[in-house]
Amino acid sequence: MNIKEHNKIIVLFDEHATPTFGSSRQKDYFVGVGVTYNLMDEKQIFSACEKLFGLGNQRPLKNQKIGNSRAVEISKLLIKLPVQIIVSKLDLTDKNFEDRVNLYEELGNYMRPIHRDVSGRRLAHILHSRILDPALFESICRYLESVPKSSIFEIYIDNWSVPESDKEIVLEYTSESLQEKITELHNSFFPNISIIAKSLELLVVDSSRKRFVDVVTSVVSRAIPLDSKISSEEPLKIILSNPRNFEKDYTREAMETLQVVMDDVSRDTDNMASNYFSKFDKVN
Repeated sequence: MNIKEHNKIIVLFDEHATPTFGSSRQKDYFVGVGVTYNLMDEKQIFSACEKLFGLGNQRPLKNQKIGNSRAVEISKLLIKLPVQIIVSKLDLTDKNFEDRVNLYEELGNYMRPIHRDVSGRRLAHILHSRILDPALFESICRYLESVPKSSIFEIYIDNWSVPESDKEIVLEYTSESLQEKITELHNSFFPNISIIAKSLELLVVDSSRKRFVDVVTSVVSRAIPLDSKISSEEPLKIILSNPRNFEKDYTREAMETLQVVMDDVSRDTDNMASNYFSKFDKVN
């Protein structure tokens, strides 16, 4: 199929809260938000949101600057617009999850310098990948289910501090892995559909896209948990009232994935262990 015939789809991703365990954490959950829409609808979407979202303000509108009444207005507007919202989250209070991640971090800190000649992977980056990957996967899969057409997905994520040694893996191989997995999954249902996931790009410069996903994330995250003056479950409930939007706790899946990798590494000889760990870094 001619690539010019593909729909051009935008996927925006942002995260909320500090990805850490213990008393230093800000909230009980680490949250990721994926927002997906057709590029052809972007002008219409931003025009409808400009005033309420503060897209044209001198300073971005987010978190404490958004009152609960405004958050409700934003949510009511979002479910009327041609956008899809996916929420992924991890439970930072789960002790079993904390132990599993700490063990995986310890293993990585030992293996990476030996087999990749790079420093260890910080806990924050391990947790970030565990909300990023499912949010992007669900964003693309669910969009294709509602709009089963050949599409090019342009993916933009918050300007996360990606280590230089992992930048190629995170920004390039993540999209390759997504494209491969989703193509294989959808071939059974939509064999004539072509899927292209472009390399991830960081939302470094202030822009309407960056502000848009910031506001959506700020509105969603005030429901997780209810611990401040701006906390409210209502905006997220409104967003989830539209069946195209979706929320899920991925704590158990994350634990299972990390355990599978550690089991694989423990069963292999030293020269094979590096292949498994490198493969996990790339695919996950």
